[in-house]
Amino acid sequence: VDGEASVTSYQGDGGEVVIPCTFEQIPVTAISAFAFAGCDNITTLTVPDTVTTIGNSAFFGCTALSFLTVGVKVHEIGAAAFGECTALTNIAWNAANACGFAAADQAFAHAGTAKTGIRVVFGDSVETIPHHLFFAEGAAPNITAVVIGKNVTSIGDYAFPFCGCDSLIIPDR
Repeated sequence: VDGEASVTSYQGDGGEVVIPCTFEQIPVTAISAFAFAGCDNITTLTVPDTVTTIGNSAFFGCTALSFLTVGVKVHEIGAAAFGECTALTNIAWNAANACGFAAADQAFAHAGTAKTGIRVVFGDSVETIPHHLFFAEGAAPNITAVVIGKNVTSIGDYAFPFCGCDSLIIPDR
C-alpha cells in the first residue's frame, strides 16, 4: 500500500527482535502472513505502536519466543498468529482496541505450554480485551496469571476460556 510498509519475511539471527516503526521513512503498519513462521531462534519480540495488522500464522511455530510485546495500534490479529509459540511466558498486551476474534482463529493455540505458563499484562492503554482473544478449544494457551490495566472497561466473551488462570489482578477504581 502506498505510504505503508509490511514485514513480509525475516532472516535474522533471532534473539531479541524489535520490528522497526519505519522502513526507509515509511511507517511499518503490517506483519504479513507467515512472515516469521518457524523462526525458532527468536526469544523476545516487540511489535511497535505503528503496526495495525498481524497476519495469519505470522509467528506460528516460533518455539523459542518467550516474551511478546504487542503495540498500541494493533487492531487485527490473524488466525494462528502466535500458535505453537510453546515457550511463551510473558505477554505485554498494549493494543488499545483490538477487534474480536472468531472462535476458529485460535491466535494463541498451544502457546505457552511450559510449566510456568503465560503471564499476560494488559497495559494502561487497553480499553477493551477482545472476545475470543485466547480461545483455542482443545489447544488452550497455558495462561497462569492476568494483570488488568487501569483503563480496561470491557472484557469480551470467551477472552480466557479453558486457560486455568491461577492469578488475576484487577486495579482499584
